[in-house]
Amino acid sequence: MSFSITIDELEVWARVGVSEEEISWPQRLLVSVTLPAPAPREDDISTALNYSKIVETINITVQKTRHRLLETLAQTLFQAINDAHNTRPEIIVIKKFVIPSCRAVVVTLRSSP
Repeated sequence: MSFSITIDELEVWARVGVSEEEISWPQRLLVSVTLPAPAPREDDISTALNYSKIVETINITVQKTRHRLLETLAQTLFQAINDAHNTRPEIIVIKKFVIPSCRAVVVTLRSSP
């Protein structure tokens, strides 16, 4: 039996983009992260993945960094989560809302096994 936890569409505000207009103001992004989770021993929170700490890492990382590309932001988030929590995200999805005629531009990072 295996478990995973998904932080689904966490709203963050980031300076990401190529043009001055894009990076002059933080933009709304939705970030989803799927992580492997250890099987809990009984109902003991100390053996579970602390997803509120993962959310904190995501928020701090997005606030402290600037990226031209969503792909490099996804890589930075992957590394920050891996370094801070010793767990490799399985999937990171970032949605950006910059093209009026479509719902979102979506970048997906899948980690290699």
